[in-house]
Amino acid sequence: MNPKTIFIHIGPQKTGTTTIQVGLKASRKRLKAAGFLVPITGQTAGRSAAQHHLGWELVGSKHFDARQSWAALRKEIDQFNGSSVILSTETLSQLEANQIEIIRNHLVPHDVRIVMYLRRQDGLLQSLWTQRIKNPRMRLPEALEEFIVKKENHAHISAYALILQRWESVFDKENMLVRVLETNQLRGQLFQDFLFTCGVEHSDRYPNPQDANVTPGAQTLELMAYFKSRLFQKLNHQGMTCLFDTIQHVSRANHWKDVPVNLINRSLYARIMAEFDAMNLVIARRCFGRERLFLEEYEEKIIRGVNPEDVCREDVALVLDAYPFHLLNGIRDVMLKKEEDMNPEDLELLKIEIKRILQSPVWKWLSLRQRIRSRLL
Repeated sequence: MNPKTIFIHIGPQKTGTTTIQVGLKASRKRLKAAGFLVPITGQTAGRSAAQHHLGWELVGSKHFDARQSWAALRKEIDQFNGSSVILSTETLSQLEANQIEIIRNHLVPHDVRIVMYLRRQDGLLQSLWTQRIKNPRMRLPEALEEFIVKKENHAHISAYALILQRWESVFDKENMLVRVLETNQLRGQLFQDFLFTCGVEHSDRYPNPQDANVTPGAQTLELMAYFKSRLFQKLNHQGMTCLFDTIQHVSRANHWKDVPVNLINRSLYARIMAEFDAMNLVIARRCFGRERLFLEEYEEKIIRGVNPEDVCREDVALVLDAYPFHLLNGIRDVMLKKEEDMNPEDLELLKIEIKRILQSPVWKWLSLRQRIRSRLL
């Protein structure tokens, strides 16, 4: 077995991780031909190459699948003839030193490098806050300033120096590849910068994925907050997820010119950055030999918050009209994905039930109402 260079991208969350992971999955074959393995082991379902199972194993998550373990990953790496391996999951950024030590033991005798991106904390905290709104599983958060004051909401992500300290204690400083998520500090687009950091030749020739996990605009988030404030824990997870998907669909279908959320005025920006100045200075000096970590200045923008009470009744009606159709489509999708695993009798009963719904007077009335509304708007 030839020792390989293994690049472990640890995030953290809200620093472009999904965009990188989508890019890795899309370019997996091309990277393999270039000598870089993007392992299947540890990967979760979906359009990205995120190996979240690797982090879930170490923290004892109920979501962990034993077939996606570090031991299984080691076998896949050993069978690869190329020179390098790329892993990516933001779940690793929250590990303690003893858990990171387990990773090192799994990967001996390979040469391990840790890749981490840093985002200016004002944008990071606002993005974490909006994530609480758009995630159907999470409770509606308090106001942004209250959210920031409660460090338990974000310290595991925003305190970059502490994350780096834990990983350095196991893999040493010279193996830490720290990048700053600012346009003037990246080599091209984010995914291309990541590939360059991992030593991929001609990284600028790889297709750059569309930004993923983008924060919705204020109007869309207000609708999500409106429904979450009224229906959270009244609908199950599948119902809430379908409802939020419906809101996104309505937003796109009606071509909303959604103004971005922005609650960071100059005063709040100064307070946030003052909280992290000392830690950021340590990173700037240790990793870049300079006095400033983030080089972009604060930019004045229109202040636009999220107030659920400001939603338009017409927008609420549009979502409620579209919701039953999305719910039924969701049932159909599940049925198609699991058709091979279903009992033939249960499958037939489900098909009959869907047919009954589509032929019912109520469904026909809903369909007619939606068609009339779409013509009037």
